[in-house]
Amino acid sequence: MLEKLDDPKFIRVSEPSADVVHAMENLLQPQNDLHIAEVGVGIGATTLALLKWMDHKGKLDIFDFHASVNDLAGDLEKMGFSNFRKFGNTRRTYDGYAWNLALLAAEALKNGSDGIYDFVYLDGAHAYWQDAPAACALKVLVKPSGYILFDDYDWTFAGSPSMNAKVMPHQVNHYTDEQMETKQVRLVCEIFFDPDPNWEEVTLPESPHIRKLYRRKA
Repeated sequence: MLEKLDDPKFIRVSEPSADVVHAMENLLQPQNDLHIAEVGVGIGATTLALLKWMDHKGKLDIFDFHASVNDLAGDLEKMGFSNFRKFGNTRRTYDGYAWNLALLAAEALKNGSDGIYDFVYLDGAHAYWQDAPAACALKVLVKPSGYILFDDYDWTFAGSPSMNAKVMPHQVNHYTDEQMETKQVRLVCEIFFDPDPNWEEVTLPESPHIRKLYRRKA
């Protein structure tokens, strides 16, 4: 997968998320037990940046389709990285990263753990049906003083050049016009994070309208 980083066709996603880089440089400390999750790996640019910054310390969990995490894991292992876990899901209708996160949240609650993640980067489906349950699970999984970064805060299916109904006509079978026009990641944030007194928004210098960063209060 990482060979795509040098392919001009993937130039738009060939650099790590600027706001993840900001978090690494300004909010997190590369301590030995740092536990990070990346939900949606793209072509691996941010994953690779995280692992290089972690310098073989701590642990990174990656969530995506089986094929994506397996392909990326193979490349990372060839580069000498081993401090990561992969959580793959099928392409069945009701399977997805939200399910894997729910299982982790249930395990954490059973074990009496007050969160396991110091930082989570959520760059997934950008759809409410997937990201709402994922957000609920992540509120259990993020530690006190931990962070969650939502990507594509203002993204819509209708505005996407690759996923709008003209390019993908079958979208009309999955989403209403209202859902296609709605900023669904924003909706998740407005419902589950903005009104929650246990969470606070952290100002991002790079892209306040592209991503949203929240910190769980200690």
